[in-house]
Amino acid sequence: MSSPLLEVKDLQVTVGEEQKVLLDGLNLTVNAGETHVLMGHNGAGKSTLMSALMGDPRYTITRGSIFFRGQDVTHESADVRARLGMFLSFQTPEEIPGITLENFLRTAQNAITGKPVKVFAFRKELAQQMEALGMDPSYAERYLNVGFSGGEKKKSEILQLLMLKPKLALLDETDSGLDVDAVKTVAQGVRAYHNEENALIIITHSTRILESLKVDKTHVLVSGQMKAEGDASMVDRINEKISYLSRPLHPGVLRLIAMTAKAANENGIECGVCGEMAGTPGMASVLCGLGVTNLSMSASVMPAAKADLAAHSYAECRELAQRLLKTASAEEAEDIFAEWRGE
Repeated sequence: MSSPLLEVKDLQVTVGEEQKVLLDGLNLTVNAGETHVLMGHNGAGKSTLMSALMGDPRYTITRGSIFFRGQDVTHESADVRARLGMFLSFQTPEEIPGITLENFLRTAQNAITGKPVKVFAFRKELAQQMEALGMDPSYAERYLNVGFSGGEKKKSEILQLLMLKPKLALLDETDSGLDVDAVKTVAQGVRAYHNEENALIIITHSTRILESLKVDKTHVLVSGQMKAEGDASMVDRINEKISYLSRPLHPGVLRLIAMTAKAANENGIECGVCGEMAGTPGMASVLCGLGVTNLSMSASVMPAAKADLAAHSYAECRELAQRLLKTASAEEAEDIFAEWRGE
């Protein structure tokens, strides 16, 4: 049996002089030919994981190891990992004045292969790939991402993927901010790249880019740790639950549920708010992290929610939240909530 393309063991990642822990005890194995999906709420550690895998110097690996293509790259620089065949597509691609898109790609290809680039063949392939992505040929002579729209920047990332042909592609929300047609085009590019000799790790909050790909494994990060893993069906189950949690409810209801989930997560409690709906061990905290906790980010929501929690025990809040999540309508939820608060 061949060795994994990527193997991450007990990874701990910190940032800053205070060595704040962002990832802890993380394990991940990716084989050639596979597509892995990373899900989790904002701040869960998804982008941090991608950056740490790529060797971003802002992050320090304080424990564990990263093996890529059989080599220990735990403390190697980003350029070493890139030459070995690792590629990171940025969530927000940088603008690089002074270097044209074509020159960037040609230089990168030369650095990876170690061989002189045949200009005619290179330009022919570049033109073909740009046409497939619906990119204006003139963009090849423009400075990298300078003046590009958000959609063109994302297409530029996929163009790099197709031209450089890495063994492992790390795609960080490549589909974010794109309209339906642009997502389709980007997905086609990703599908054209993927084969049995390479692998994908994709961060996405949408399933549109996954529709044309065969997802092998799904991983859910919560507060820097893997809380759940499964096959492709997990993506659909999570999205169904998030859709259910996102249905219209009274703002007060949302405040309570958000703070109940937040209190549970902060105190390391398996909150159980969504447990009966999820039907999967460990999914309660996952769903809170993905669907509910984000609601607590609004400054206007926090004071009232804290007041609700202060006036009632955690157990009482959890019990109410469970009742509210089973309601069929916003009106029914409002009535239950008002009765609970004595209104």
